[in-house]
Amino acid sequence: MKPHFTTIALLSSLAAIATADVIPPPPSSAPATAAVEAPPPAPPAAPAQTPSPAPAPAAQPATDGLLPPPPPAADLNDGFPSEKERQSYALGQHFVTREKNTATQNGTLLPNADEMVQGLSDVLKATKSRDYAVGAALALQILQANMEADVDALAASVRTALKSDPSKLTPQQQQGAMERIQSDLVAKREVKKKAELEKSLKAATEYLAGIENQEGVKKTASGLLYKIEKEGEGKSATLTDLVTLNYKGTLSDGSTFDKNPVNGPAKKPIRTLPQGIQEALQLFKVGSKATVWVSPLLGFGEAGRVIPAVRPNQVLIYDVEFMAADPLPKPATTGGPQPTRAAPITATTPPISVEIPPQPGTKPGETPKPEAPATPPVQVPPTGSTPVPAPGK
Repeated sequence: MKPHFTTIALLSSLAAIATADVIPPPPSSAPATAAVEAPPPAPPAAPAQTPSPAPAPAAQPATDGLLPPPPPAADLNDGFPSEKERQSYALGQHFVTREKNTATQNGTLLPNADEMVQGLSDVLKATKSRDYAVGAALALQILQANMEADVDALAASVRTALKSDPSKLTPQQQQGAMERIQSDLVAKREVKKKAELEKSLKAATEYLAGIENQEGVKKTASGLLYKIEKEGEGKSATLTDLVTLNYKGTLSDGSTFDKNPVNGPAKKPIRTLPQGIQEALQLFKVGSKATVWVSPLLGFGEAGRVIPAVRPNQVLIYDVEFMAADPLPKPATTGGPQPTRAAPITATTPPISVEIPPQPGTKPGETPKPEAPATPPVQVPPTGSTPVPAPGK
């Protein structure tokens, strides 16, 4: 409880300071005179010991600059009589959303609602202990990893480990077993992934075969399918263009994975689009409206896409309105002429000749005669010192 009251006191002090900076105190002549005439050490201590000002700002969240406290449950008008029930409901929504995402990613079924609720109730109401919940959670991990476990051997190992009894496995044997578990899981995951890719590719191929037989659908050599609803009269795009599009991308199940902004068409470098759309825009002319079916090979392939989520080997269906194709703008420069860099000196760089001006009295091209060396000055020793012999003697 002490940290709680300390926090309240600190926030109250900050609120008092913030209010004092914004809202000045009412004018009063007596305190002003006292502040001028009294000695400096004494007057500042009197206002600091007044107990009433600190709690006042905390009781007025609208004027102290701090975030107001959460509104009471009765003011939310959401049908929950208490905050406990409201937060419990929010937790349920959170947990189930997480389970749905996990089921979608792993391709598994959602939990049975009655069984899930029974498990929650058994543990939270202490019908089943927390230890029971821990065991159930471990079993769930084993099932989600698609592992095969011997229940009796697993139970014996858990009892031995919790009692700190000697293990039947040496540390080296334990490490080896865990490594084999990891290898087995990776191998099973690869087998499962390969089977899923083959299944999704087969479904995509069959779907495209049905589209190909529809009236007005054309097919290119790469396998791209398209149907033009309105012919354009402008130019076609090139791979160096910035294209302007109204578009919507959906999957074969009708879900939308991409579309242009609500407030207007999208402008994108053509090379940032899937390969199938790049090909289509080089066939279409500006002003065209068309539907394009992109095969997995010309779309996101076996990798799929994470955000927005597109599973591997999905057919991409685009409704496209081709509005413009313009050259990509050149990178902006800083302006003004750019400085010219000097060429580096290499073995093939010609030598630099330097012309030395002739000396006075020398004709151009004539080698100047060397000058006689200057005679060094004779040093005169100071009085009373040993004479210094002249050079050469």
